Amino acid sequence: MDTRLLLGGMLHMLRLPEAPPAALEAAPPPDDAGTAGAVAAQRQQAVLAPLHSHVAALQSALASTGLWSDRPELLATLTGRHFAALRDELWAAEAPAGEGLAAAPPAAAAAWGSAPRPLSEAALAAAAGGAMFLPELWGAMLEEAVPWVAVHAPLGVMQRLRLREAGA
Repeated sequence: MDTRLLLGGMLHMLRLPEAPPAALEAAPPPDDAGTAGAVAAQRQQAVLAPLHSHVAALQSALASTGLWSDRPELLATLTGRHFAALRDELWAAEAPAGEGLAAAPPAAAAAWGSAPRPLSEAALAAAAGGAMFLPELWGAMLEEAVPWVAVHAPLGVMQRLRLREAGA
């Protein structure tokens, strides 16, 4: 499910960047041998840290508007889906000739957060639990989230400006 268009509009209304700064340039170079050594761990951390920060800021901003306060599982599904999409885009940008995660050595796939196959029962249950909210998420984004953020994001900006003015 591609939520980028709707989420991009909400990010703009919340005055958040659509994607974190490019982390691939700042990350240590990939390990040519394909081993999961210290360089691979550093690279994973350097590349994924901005994604985690970006998604945390998004979740915080959406929660501050009161969006889905009665259904936190939708907010968690939305931010989880957004993180996965950003991670996959970074992987696609780095993978040779667009081969993607399927062509990666197992250590590299693990470094990018790909689960080993076959999935354990717990991992499968977690994935199925998150997937069950995807159809509801799309409808909720169209009918609830975008209008909600359109109303509440400017109110938050006005409140911050008033507080800043009162403090000055």
